[in-house]
Amino acid sequence: MQKTEQISNGQFKPVPLEERYKAFRQRDTDDFSDVTPIGGKPSLKELARIDYTRELPPPETALKIGGEIFGTLGNFSLVIGKAKSRKTFLMALVLAACLGFKNEDSFFEGLLPPGKDKVVFVDTEQGEYHVIKVAQRVTRLTGKPQPPNFEVYALRKFSTEERNIIIEEIINSTPDLGLLVIDGVRDIVTSINDEGEATNLANKLLKWTEEKQIHIVTVLHQNKGDFNARGHIGTELINKAETTVSVTVEKDAEVSKVEVEYSRNKAFEPFAFRVNEIGLPEIVEGWQPKSDTNSKKCVPSELDEYKHTQILQKIARNISDRPSYSDVSSQIIEAVTDVEEYIGETKARQFFTHYLNNNFIKKHGRDRSPKAYYSIHPMGGNDE
Repeated sequence: MQKTEQISNGQFKPVPLEERYKAFRQRDTDDFSDVTPIGGKPSLKELARIDYTRELPPPETALKIGGEIFGTLGNFSLVIGKAKSRKTFLMALVLAACLGFKNEDSFFEGLLPPGKDKVVFVDTEQGEYHVIKVAQRVTRLTGKPQPPNFEVYALRKFSTEERNIIIEEIINSTPDLGLLVIDGVRDIVTSINDEGEATNLANKLLKWTEEKQIHIVTVLHQNKGDFNARGHIGTELINKAETTVSVTVEKDAEVSKVEVEYSRNKAFEPFAFRVNEIGLPEIVEGWQPKSDTNSKKCVPSELDEYKHTQILQKIARNISDRPSYSDVSSQIIEAVTDVEEYIGETKARQFFTHYLNNNFIKKHGRDRSPKAYYSIHPMGGNDE
């Protein structure tokens, strides 16, 4: 592998690190012994090695919710929920908080440090009319018609490739960027079930946030029947996100519930918000989850045979051909919610294990194989 190129005075200069990296990635050998520092430039190995004896301060907080850390600089978060669950209204509260808006109890608290206070909203799904409405909702919350540190972009008319280019340009050309919201992250990949694309997107988010020391909030819009992030993109983002939050419309449809599904920090308590008479989102004071008193009962052992049959039949009707674990888990959440009450992924795993142990769900293929899939048997394996 060529490491240097000759220049006019007979000396040699180092080949750029990016070119060396590309060259050794394309080789068909595992011998990386020649990836060594040249011309004062470190190898990839040296770039990756850290001094674990150093004492570093914790990442700077970008936003707190309910007194707990939602997101820090150098990380990204994920907001998931069904269509019309008011995810974009929640983003208005996030954006406004980072632009200085504070309600009476500072439930949403923006903490972007000086020099990192630019806030950018990118919408990939809506037309300009609706994107402007979202932006004006944010500015009404802040009380400032045109905050100087707020920028808005509408990307619906662009191709997937162009959207990626635009987002990267925004990140690289905004030195004071602190918070970036991407509403409709699904639209910067061509397929939600392409493993390569999902991994590439997650890697981009990790690279952008760490290199630029910003926080990115991604919003994953879902189909009507989905409660959780589905497909490879959802799995990858959940695995890599600092915080994953779900937004769910309560049964009376007047409020939306927000709760932490996963977090690397202490999770904030679930809360609810509504859209008030002037079209702005506001926290519902004194709200308590309706299912709290019964949530402990929603376990497989507490449901009767009739309800289990209903759940399994719903799953069997809606499941795709040769479904993966995440496909079945998503359908379990949907079916149990329809029959009994809303459950999250933790409860879904309990139902999955119960059905697997009792032959209502059967696995086909080897453990850990990407080709493994499941089948649903409402009658306990006697319906084949």
